[in-house]
Amino acid sequence: MVKTVIVDDMDPNIVYGGDGWVAMNQPYSVTTNDFNSTLHHASINGLTIRYPFRGTGITVYGTISLPCCYGTPGSTYSIDGGTPVRFNSSGEVSYPDPKISYSHIPFYRSPQLSYGDHSILITVDNVSDAAKRRYFFDFFLVNGVEDNDNAQGSGGGGGPGYTIVDDRDSRVSYPGGGWSPVSGSSTSTDYMGTSTTSPSSTTATSMFSFTGTSISVYAHAFDNYGTGNIAQFVVDAGTSQEIVRYATVLASTDRRHHPFLVLEGLTDGAHTIQVTTLTQKKWWLDYFVYGTSTGAGVGGLNNAVVGGVTGGGGGGSTPNTGSGTALPEGEGGTGSVASTNVTTFMSNGVMVTSTQTISNTGLVLPSPFTTDPDEGAPENNPAIGSSSSATQSPPQTKTATIAGATIGAAIDVGT
Repeated sequence: MVKTVIVDDMDPNIVYGGDGWVAMNQPYSVTTNDFNSTLHHASINGLTIRYPFRGTGITVYGTISLPCCYGTPGSTYSIDGGTPVRFNSSGEVSYPDPKISYSHIPFYRSPQLSYGDHSILITVDNVSDAAKRRYFFDFFLVNGVEDNDNAQGSGGGGGPGYTIVDDRDSRVSYPGGGWSPVSGSSTSTDYMGTSTTSPSSTTATSMFSFTGTSISVYAHAFDNYGTGNIAQFVVDAGTSQEIVRYATVLASTDRRHHPFLVLEGLTDGAHTIQVTTLTQKKWWLDYFVYGTSTGAGVGGLNNAVVGGVTGGGGGGSTPNTGSGTALPEGEGGTGSVASTNVTTFMSNGVMVTSTQTISNTGLVLPSPFTTDPDEGAPENNPAIGSSSSATQSPPQTKTATIAGATIGAAIDVGT
């Protein structure tokens, strides 16, 4: 089966050229939800990114920070040593509001390529640390990846392969009706520019079958949902390995690409996930990500949340060598929220219910936007480290504490 594989910026097969790349171990802001809660950014002209891949095409995704104030960084993209193509040379990059920072922006899409081994070279320009105009790289999507390639690694590159599946994919079904497709300007930065609105009925479901040890569900949330669970996820319903999880979204700010569920530690094999809404307030299903985790967090879902998602896009730590620097000004800061997560699962044929209190330290936006973008910028941002292809340490699995257990560890349903 031909797939589209997602390759995180922390994948060890990505080569960052030049001294000056900075690895960020958390999303740029509470609302950007950068994939896997990580980014690499550059503020020195001439820095490069190289990545070898096997497939029929590649797309580069990143985050753009307040172009109204900082301007837009420049970059060029070359496939297999060909003529470089400049960022947004075709004018197709969609940016809904220049006063807001957005993630998951497609910086470049390659033309259709013949299936085989290829490479991409990205060169950064028009960046300035003094002007706060930085190039933020988030992930690659590699198209036309075959099963054997995916088993060998992300885009054929040697790490675990994770596959992304859009809400409109034929493998995603909506039995019972009630789900409605959404597209247009309101979903312009959602994956593939589309989402599917949750139904009013709590009996209508969405279903998706996959093979691997992990499954994630990403959605677009934009309402004030209160403190209750707004969605239920059942994996392998009616079997002895049935797992039930719930999602809670505490904030009412617009959250695109929000991880409603990140579940790892499944038995390696075929599974089916069933998604049911638990609220009449709307949210939009955007995409699934599935694959097989090695437990090392390389190129995969390092910040796995085994259960409900309560707020910001992530946290944890990724080791890097080099001197620490402050997070980019204008967004960031820390805060904490708490929620109760009720988990049910089958253990030796017996239904077990566990209630856990989750403390989630997340990001909090500074004061509302004014004509001076630095006003209200936090001073106590967590540190991030400089990295290059010669000094970057391998990423490690991020963990967070949840009622004495560990988020991100394998799920044990046999005891």
